[in-house]
Amino acid sequence: MGNLQTRFIIICAPRTGSTMLRMMLNSHPKIVCYGEVITLGEPNLGKKYQKFIGQTSQELAQIRAENPVNFLYNYIWNREDCQSIGLKLKYRQLKEEFQDVFQAILDDQEIKIIHLSRQNLLKRYVSNRLASSGRTSTVVFDSQDSKPQPKVTVDVEKLMQDIVSVEETEAKFREDFKQHQVFEVTYEDLVVSNHEIMTKLLNFLDVELMDLQPVTKKVNSDRLEDVIENYDLVKNQLSQTKYATFLDEVLI
Repeated sequence: MGNLQTRFIIICAPRTGSTMLRMMLNSHPKIVCYGEVITLGEPNLGKKYQKFIGQTSQELAQIRAENPVNFLYNYIWNREDCQSIGLKLKYRQLKEEFQDVFQAILDDQEIKIIHLSRQNLLKRYVSNRLASSGRTSTVVFDSQDSKPQPKVTVDVEKLMQDIVSVEETEAKFREDFKQHQVFEVTYEDLVVSNHEIMTKLLNFLDVELMDLQPVTKKVNSDRLEDVIENYDLVKNQLSQTKYATFLDEVLI
């Protein structure tokens, strides 16, 4: 692969907008961004990219099982029709499920890292609860596809544990990859299509500047009390902590 091609990875926790970011990047003609192909399930590359590689999902899963690092470098990052090519990975996939891939990425400091996070970890927790229960969609392309979302009851102790866990994981990630080029972007930046941030991101990926617009729409209500059954209890307990700002009414 040519030296002028940028290889990158989006690393994030669940429900931080990685699908939105991936689709925004794929709207650029010189960027290819795969989804979670380094995963325990079959690597779903999509029909367009699957045809380019020329292998079935079953064949690629076997190749990945035999040597995940070889799969990453010789199948995922082996394209010459783009200037920047990447994929997304969750923290867990790197640190727990594919440690050899994690080590290979640590050793290869030419790989650029997009660190995607979510400022409001209360809303990330609620969104993750809804998604894990199968009661919400990850992607909605048309507002007509969106259906009223059920409410979720929040265990405040588990919420606090989750918030602390995500904060600790993010801090550990930043320490692990301090020798890499890392671009920090938030879910909140993506939702409002922050032009300045997206311009810096495209410069980071060494591609031509152009407007990138999300093709997905948010599913849930803007208001926390619309999706949290015991909102008053959560508000009362969270307001006594340093996380009280998570109660601000911004997009969920």
